[in-house]
Amino acid sequence: MSIFDAMLPMAFFILLGYVFRKMNLINESVKTFLNKLLFYIGLPAMAFRSIANFDFVKTFSLALVMHNLTILLFTFAIGMVFAFMIKDKSKRGSFHQACYRNNQAYIGLHVSKNVFGELALAKATLVNGFEIPVVNTIAIIGLEIFRNNETDIATRKKVIKTLINIIKNPFLIAIVLGSIVSILHIRVFQITAIDNIFEMAGRLALPMALILIGGSITFKYLKSNFMLVASVSLIRLLALPIIAYYVGIYIFKLSGLDLSIAITLLSTPVAISSYVFAKEMGADEQLMASFIGISTIFSIATMPIINILLKL
Repeated sequence: MSIFDAMLPMAFFILLGYVFRKMNLINESVKTFLNKLLFYIGLPAMAFRSIANFDFVKTFSLALVMHNLTILLFTFAIGMVFAFMIKDKSKRGSFHQACYRNNQAYIGLHVSKNVFGELALAKATLVNGFEIPVVNTIAIIGLEIFRNNETDIATRKKVIKTLINIIKNPFLIAIVLGSIVSILHIRVFQITAIDNIFEMAGRLALPMALILIGGSITFKYLKSNFMLVASVSLIRLLALPIIAYYVGIYIFKLSGLDLSIAITLLSTPVAISSYVFAKEMGADEQLMASFIGISTIFSIATMPIINILLKL
């Protein structure tokens, strides 16, 4: 499938989610339900099935994982330097998180699967598995650094709870279990009924995730921050993937499918979960909502540009 064939359905489902919200068909309670269904059933089922169906040795690429973790930590560090240059301290935490936290689990997996195939989905899922604990941990560190007020006991409890939830993440657990099944060559999906259950549950994940993204996009507070939001979005959606491309080739020796997956995952917009972290940790959640909305819309155009420009 071409990148355009993958992006048009993505744009359609995101738009559908946005229209549903405008029609009041998606409210906060509906979004909560969809998010839980996706978090506990859809994504874990897709992750487990995609990894378990392939030979782990052929699927796992240490160079691919190390490349994306390196770019993640590099962006975290550079973003922190620029964040301290922002005069309005209340915007620093959201700006910093928008620099490095991207939507690999929803949009990245969608594009990987539909452009590069099932093996790409399995590889991309494994990369996500290694990044989840890292990105959530550094998100807490970054937001604590840029917090406006003193850290109280209640906030410390939230941080501890968040760290515990990283370990309990169903998506991460599904990746670990899928890897074990793959390594041990357990043919669980030779049983047709089990395969069908996981396939149907997994099929819920990507379109539902895109609808949820559309239902979460807001432009209410965009006007006063448009230049900051637009510039950061374009830098991370265009400049960062190009930098990552050359780092991948010359330092980590990536090529072929692994290189395509690495750049695809790093070309994705700001993650929806960033809003939750910003709100919980005292950052400007409305600015974060603007980062998510604009970067998601821009990505519909920038991801095909990156794909063509770098000949992925």
